[in-house]
Amino acid sequence: MAQETSPAPAKPSWTKIFTAFKVALEWKKLVLAAAGIFLAWVGWSAIGWTFYTMRTFEPVFVFDVNPEKKKEPAEVQAEWTRFKARRASWNLLHELAGSLSDPRLVVDAGDVATDVDEYILLERWAKGYQTHAEPVVVSGIKDDEATLELPKNGPKVKITPVGNEAKALLPSLGKAGLTIGAVTLWEQTVLKKVGEADEKQVNRGIEINNTRFNVESGFKELKEIREGAMDLADIVKAAANADSSLGKKALQKFREHLKNPKIKPAGKMRTSPWSEHRGDNPYLIVAKGVKTQGQSVVGEGGVLSWFVKDEVPVLLEPLYKFLTPIVYFFDPRAGAWDRLYMIFITLWTLTIWGFFGGAICRIAAVQIARNERITLKEALAFTRERFVSYLAAPVFPMVLVSIFTLVLIVFGWVEWIPYLGDIFAGVFWPVVILLGFIMAIVLLGLIGWPLMTATISTEGTDSFDALSRSYSYVYQAPWQYLWYNFVAVLYGAVLVFFIGFMASAMVFLGKWGVSSAPGLAKANEASDREPSYLFYYAPTSFGWRDLLISSSPFVEIRKETLPDGRTIDRREFTKKYEEHMSGANHIGARLVQVWTYVLFLLVVGFGYSYFWSSSTIIYFLIRQHVDDTPMDEVHQEDEDLDDPFLKPVAAPPAATAPPPQGKPGTLSLNVVEAPPAAASAAPEPPENPPAG
Repeated sequence: MAQETSPAPAKPSWTKIFTAFKVALEWKKLVLAAAGIFLAWVGWSAIGWTFYTMRTFEPVFVFDVNPEKKKEPAEVQAEWTRFKARRASWNLLHELAGSLSDPRLVVDAGDVATDVDEYILLERWAKGYQTHAEPVVVSGIKDDEATLELPKNGPKVKITPVGNEAKALLPSLGKAGLTIGAVTLWEQTVLKKVGEADEKQVNRGIEINNTRFNVESGFKELKEIREGAMDLADIVKAAANADSSLGKKALQKFREHLKNPKIKPAGKMRTSPWSEHRGDNPYLIVAKGVKTQGQSVVGEGGVLSWFVKDEVPVLLEPLYKFLTPIVYFFDPRAGAWDRLYMIFITLWTLTIWGFFGGAICRIAAVQIARNERITLKEALAFTRERFVSYLAAPVFPMVLVSIFTLVLIVFGWVEWIPYLGDIFAGVFWPVVILLGFIMAIVLLGLIGWPLMTATISTEGTDSFDALSRSYSYVYQAPWQYLWYNFVAVLYGAVLVFFIGFMASAMVFLGKWGVSSAPGLAKANEASDREPSYLFYYAPTSFGWRDLLISSSPFVEIRKETLPDGRTIDRREFTKKYEEHMSGANHIGARLVQVWTYVLFLLVVGFGYSYFWSSSTIIYFLIRQHVDDTPMDEVHQEDEDLDDPFLKPVAAPPAATAPPPQGKPGTLSLNVVEAPPAAASAAPEPPENPPAG
């Protein structure tokens, strides 16, 4: 008797997530993802530019325009409150939609001061501290005179040396790197004999390195500028002379925020996909790890810090882009104009990824369930016909929150009524808590937005079914949903790093092979032909540009401030090398830019393709867990669907007429026709022939 073999144990269902790499790495999904990334950025930039250019920045708080007509303290306080609200609102819009091409603004006294008195101190100290560090230039140096040029279109002061020591020092002042703080003023009154009388004469000048120079004109303007300059010791002294509490608080804020002011965050939603910071280059990380035998591979923070700060944002980038304007919508700094901007950004995001994300999910759903591949036209046709459902599914929760918000606004108007509002608010505040709880539940469910898209792509249903399924699955099986996403993120981190490494290695090795040709690299900028210049306009995201120009000897490290205000090191060509780049060099670099930009979009697109593909797999898994629906069940389009994108199919054959129904209570028998008689058979004679 043959020995029976036991079947192999079934794999856990969540291991299906490991098929996401095969599902996501398909050219149709990569093209759809790249197109979505590009169009989303175009829309965000256009909306951001429109809203940002229609706002004005108030650099300072002007609280007393007319000194002769003093304002009442209450009026000044009201203006200060309005100024702070406008400044906070502008900072928020600048953080999201500000232009990165304009000079970056820094934190100033208007951002950190809490009242008018503190603002006056901080504004004067910050301006004086900045003036103290302003450079001055000594030009037109001759044997016995020179010109002192003050910063920011200040006056030009003619100076002459006092004594031989000053005359000897004069030629070196042109390259001394002087600042306003290095220049001190002096005035000396002397008696001068005029005829028989003595007249007082005032000599005025400057002192540099304990050496005096006379100033013939412009001393008054120079004195105003120099007296306004303050170093840290001057500021500490001024704080001690002010009110003790006010001076101490202001000095602390100056040291924290204004001594070395940070650049304000700007343009988070306007940054192009080619320049958005996504961490260090994977190829450079691996190369560094090999050279150091695994030491400090991903920086000082370690693997966990690198994973959370660099890899997770790349994997969840579509979800982050969707949730960012929603989170900022509830920021207390936001005004009506800012919230209108965020509504437009959110709708555009849902429009783009409802279409392109829906098409990716549709291709993935058919591939997962039936192991079949539909064409790009079929996926786009499917998404086009259900586009309203893709868009409306995540919009409905936000509309519901808006309705509850209007109810709470009416509640606030009633609460505004003196006496009656106090009692009304105290009695009915549980209603506010209940509405807030419902709003929190609704907004929390938006993390299931990818499930809404996957639902429509899998089931072929409308927005209501997508909405109900996503919320039902998230809240009925939250731990299962979190576990699936946790596995998908861990696995996706490896995949995204691998794809980034392979793409970086591909472009780097190609460039390395070209640069290996003898005679290209030269010692001077004018004759150097090493092909690093072709990547002058290469993407800076993922450290591509750093990787591709690192072999050039004419590269230096510069500090770059990211849109979120962080500072990183970036490789850049030296100014001298850039000056020697010809027009043909720039044309060649622009042409290479086109190819690298397209390739880079496909590389980033893999992360988006993986996001939507893994979301579709998670939908199948959680549907099976909650509803016990088989994994191979997916909506199939009708063959006779009148759609120009679908292939024409032949008409089905006409159905034969059914046999007549029998009478009730009787048994119907199938009628079988007799076979045709043979042609050679003779007819039989009748049994009873007629009589003749």
